[in-house]
Amino acid sequence: MNIPAFFEQARSHIYQQEFSKLKALSLDKPTYFNWVEEIFYDLNVKSFGEARALIWRYYEQEKVYSFQTIYEAANQLLNLLRSHKVKQGDHIYSLLPLVPANWISFLATIKGGFVMMPTATNLTSRDLIYRFESLFP
Repeated sequence: MNIPAFFEQARSHIYQQEFSKLKALSLDKPTYFNWVEEIFYDLNVKSFGEARALIWRYYEQEKVYSFQTIYEAANQLLNLLRSHKVKQGDHIYSLLPLVPANWISFLATIKGGFVMMPTATNLTSRDLIYRFESLFP
């Protein structure tokens, strides 16, 4: 079974609460696969473009993001990174709190084929120095 069909069947089993059927699903590993294009876009943006994908709340603030909005923002970030000569395989160090930009950056780095290095926002300067010296973002 190809990956989109796998995700479609898994989604259906989960929606119908047929969790035991998930064990029977099998997957053929493809030569090329980009999760953002083949799953997020094909199965979510195309079908549910303007539907609510993310609700972000912080105290009294609330913002709702659609699948289309998130996808477009990720493409904008990807284009920005590429305009600064970031290329497939490059390391991207991400130090973001749990805000929508975090999810958008994940999509952009996955689609671009970058190596995402997310980290907690509570690191000390010593922790950051160590990571930059040893991980080469």
